[in-house]
Amino acid sequence: MKKCLTLLLAALVATVCMLPAWAANVVYVSLPVTVRASGDQPDVPEMVAIVLTAEDESAPMPVGADNGVYTMSMQVGSQSAFPDIAYTEPGNYFYTVRQEPGSTGDCVYDAICYAVEVCIAPGDDGIYPVIVVQEFGSSIKLDGIVFLNAYPVVTPTPVPTRPPSDLPATGVEDYWMFYLGGAAACLLLAAFMLRILLRPEEANAADGGNPFRRDDDE
Repeated sequence: MKKCLTLLLAALVATVCMLPAWAANVVYVSLPVTVRASGDQPDVPEMVAIVLTAEDESAPMPVGADNGVYTMSMQVGSQSAFPDIAYTEPGNYFYTVRQEPGSTGDCVYDAICYAVEVCIAPGDDGIYPVIVVQEFGSSIKLDGIVFLNAYPVVTPTPVPTRPPSDLPATGVEDYWMFYLGGAAACLLLAAFMLRILLRPEEANAADGGNPFRRDDDE
């Protein structure tokens, strides 16, 4: 009986001595998040809220969480991460990560909800984390937490080279020099033809009006 009590006391002392060492073994986990975008984004990058929620409010959370909820603001088209979460005891901890819709009315915000399991497992050198990310309701493991927001594609309005209101009634504003040159050429041609037609009369006048005169009559 005495021997049994001695063994029990030794085991109790060993357990009590191990507690501080176990409690001092802390593992920090950071959950990275990526927010991507397609289409034409606003000139000023938009900020969106990414919400981390613990399934159990007593689960470890980043500093600043309120009742198991932590909200992080992110710029669309960037990467970030939630602040470190400190774990001191083995166990399975479950969270969800979702995105709050932004303020751009024509944008389709990614409504996917991620289920995140953080498994803190004991090892030879203490505890270590194993993180599993899945789409909520799915059993397929994913590489990370990614949100894709779809902005509308803005089609530029074609700009005409000359507004219709600026065209003259004839529509020949840019071609007046060509028309003027053509008219001048027509006048020159008419003068040339007229001169050819008048040359016989001029010759007759020079011969004294005798159309039958020949040079050998002299």
